Order: sequence, then C-alpha cells, then structure tokens
Amino acid sequence: MNTVRQVTRHHIEPGRADMNIQITAQGPYGPGGDQSQYVVTSGAGVLCHVQFQQGNPADHGVNGVSLEALLAICLDRLDHLQRGPYANSYNEHARLDIERAIESLNDRVREREWRRSTPSET
Repeated sequence: MNTVRQVTRHHIEPGRADMNIQITAQGPYGPGGDQSQYVVTSGAGVLCHVQFQQGNPADHGVNGVSLEALLAICLDRLDHLQRGPYANSYNEHARLDIERAIESLNDRVREREWRRSTPSET
C-alpha cells in the first residue's frame, strides 16, 4: 500500500526558521517498517527527492542512498560552517551528534557482517 505522510520534525514553531519547507514520506512500508522515498518541497516547488536504499545491496544492488551517506553530507556542511564566519556551539554540538550517529550506524553494519561470517552453533 502506498502511504503518504508529512514529516514535521524539522519544524520549530509555525513561521519560524523552517522556511516553509515541507517533507513528505511516501511509498510502501518495507519489511523494516520504513518508507524509502522522501520529497522535500517549498512554495517554489520540489527542492529534492531522496530515495533510500531498499534491501541489502548484496541482494538488491545499490538502489538508493544510505543513512550514512546522507548524514555525511550534513556533517560535511557543518564542518565547513565551523571553519567559517558562522561557527558556533550549536553547530558544533550538531556536528558531534552526527558523528556519533554515523559511528552507531557503522557499528550496526559491522555487527551484521560479523553475524554473517560467524557460524552459528546449533
């Protein structure tokens, strides 16, 4: 079933600093309980479309972006902002949290690979 829903986690308060950006999640829910397609719009129209990976790339090929890749883009932008005139403690905290998020997701992949390579005892 194709489900469309609005994502509002980026909203601060109505009319404040969210630039009237709307995020719509769409498409069927996958076996992990997630949707893999997001459309970001504003009054000017579609700003971007994000297609996340569906299934293990070893089984399904690369068919979308990973969470790690999208977070790496955010981290790169914050790294550069921190080297420029807009450096501040809020950006630094966000930068560190994104680094932690990437590391946690990488740990998840390492554990999954370890389980696949370790024979189970029965």
